[in-house]
This record gives sequence, C-alpha cells and structure tokens, in this order.
Amino acid sequence: MKKNLCRLFLLLAVVSMVFSTIGSVSAETVSGTCGDLTWTLDSFGLLTISGQGYMTEAPWLNASIDVNQVVIEDGALSICNYAFYGCEYLTRVSIPESVTDIGEHAFEDCYG
Repeated sequence: MKKNLCRLFLLLAVVSMVFSTIGSVSAETVSGTCGDLTWTLDSFGLLTISGQGYMTEAPWLNASIDVNQVVIEDGALSICNYAFYGCEYLTRVSIPESVTDIGEHAFEDCYG
C-alpha cells in the first residue's frame, strides 16, 4: 500500500513538471492591420486574417519564412498583390467564399 502511494505521488510530481514546462513556453505573436483587415502570426506559423473589407498590403512579408498556414476568415473581400510572396513553407491556405478578388502574384514563390 505504501509503495503504491509513493508511486502515485511520484507520478503526480512528474505530470506536474510536464505541465509546468508546457505552460512556460512563451508563444510570440505579432499582429497588425493590412488595409481594412487585421492579421496575427503566431509562433507556430499560423497567419490569421480577419475582419470585414479589403486587404491592401501584406506587412507580414518580412516574416514570410515563418508562415506555414494561412486562415482568411469570412468577411475578407480580397487578397492583395504579392500577399504571400516568398512564403516558401506555406502548405495550407483557407480562403472563404467572401473573397472575390485575388491579386497578381499573390502566391508567387510558395513552394509548399
């Protein structure tokens, strides 16, 4: 009985250490505006674009190497020229039906 109780406490201690390590990982997120829309790029490479209106610029391009997935939420009406230019690790893009215009070279040099 005593051995089982010691094992239980040891297991709880290990689980606690694992969760405290996971919780201490800091996720750096950058964000801003891109015309009428807002954008957020998280530390996992997910670029989320949200809001209502038109995308007129792509200020995340200085971090294009970090982008591996894009989610454009419903309400966005366009994707600007060169929006994801050079996002060579981009492997998944979600574009809602609200987007009716995709600019020139929007996905140029995207190899994923």
